[in-house]
Amino acid sequence: MMIVMLGLKLIIDEKEHLNYFEKYVLEEKHDKKYKEYLLTYTTEFIRVNLISINREDIKNYFKIFGESLIASYEKSYIRYSIDSDCFILIYQYEDGILKKDKYNYEVVDEMINYTYTSSIYESGRII
Repeated sequence: MMIVMLGLKLIIDEKEHLNYFEKYVLEEKHDKKYKEYLLTYTTEFIRVNLISINREDIKNYFKIFGESLIASYEKSYIRYSIDSDCFILIYQYEDGILKKDKYNYEVVDEMINYTYTSSIYESGRII
């Protein structure tokens, strides 16, 4: 009887793990969609609001607004970090976890290139 119970527990644990993994994989697709939308929006926002696109002008422009929200999309948003001189994408997951992706940027011939640097996970909610 004990062996049957142990076998049943292993089957249940495996199904729970597979369900969690499937949910995780599906959420990553949302991250990609959010990232593409928000970084594209940010680039267009900069193009519309700055006459000359260079790193110093971008930095000075965002200093005026502080670390406020640039744009939001569904369960995510993007903001500029003055201290780090980078953009931070924040995603809200169903279980109350926030994922913060940090993107450095460089400007070459007035084209903005973003480079992913790190992710931080925190508990919390997007307000």
